Amino acid sequence: DHSDVTIRLFDAGGDKLLDDMDTESNPFLGWRGIRMLLDETELLGNQLEAIYRLSGEYKDRIKLLVPMVSCVSEIHRLKKRIMDVKDKLTEEGVKFDRNLPIGVMIEVPSVALMADRVAKEVDFFSIGTNDLTQYTLAVDRGNEKISSLYQPYHPAIWKLIKMTLDGAKKSNIPVTVCGEMASKPKAAACLFGLGIENLSMTTRALPLVKSMLCSQKMNDMRIFSDQVMKANSPEEVQILMNKFGE
Repeated sequence: DHSDVTIRLFDAGGDKLLDDMDTESNPFLGWRGIRMLLDETELLGNQLEAIYRLSGEYKDRIKLLVPMVSCVSEIHRLKKRIMDVKDKLTEEGVKFDRNLPIGVMIEVPSVALMADRVAKEVDFFSIGTNDLTQYTLAVDRGNEKISSLYQPYHPAIWKLIKMTLDGAKKSNIPVTVCGEMASKPKAAACLFGLGIENLSMTTRALPLVKSMLCSQKMNDMRIFSDQVMKANSPEEVQILMNKFGE
């Protein structure tokens, strides 16, 4: 098997706390993902070095994914750290993939809105729909009081996904979608209709999603995605989802 492996840098923070992390009043909006890693010099350096050493053993098969990016300057700072690691490995005579692809998670609306500019800095996008939904709608998905407001099919989410895809196309970089949305068969059909053909999901979701995508004509999925993009409310999107494929 010669498939690619995408390694995501530590996404500690939010609901995934490390033992020595301070408690924050709102951890999902706090010190997490790349924000934390850029401060934790040794932790980030060790991860990058391990990934680049591995890339030397598995040429052209390893990719690096950066979580919780919110601005281009974070990518620039990370690239400086990567240069330091490359210089260190070169001095030691260690082989590594000098063109190892670097991608960013599209989880924060600010990056989706700037997708055309961010795309110029990286090699691929991975849209994390769970966090993107949470941050766009200002809804903590773990809060039972407002769980009804956590609406992954909200037109604003679809609009940000389309904006991300359009930005990626300008620089000709691929887009993957992960999160609950990719594992729902009809949502997956809509994503396919938009032009996103790389979906990441749990193994148990694969048979139903595959069955849905194989049973539908590409043109019908494009028409479906056009309809979803014109919807004005989550309820309208849900009605379209219910009707599709019947």
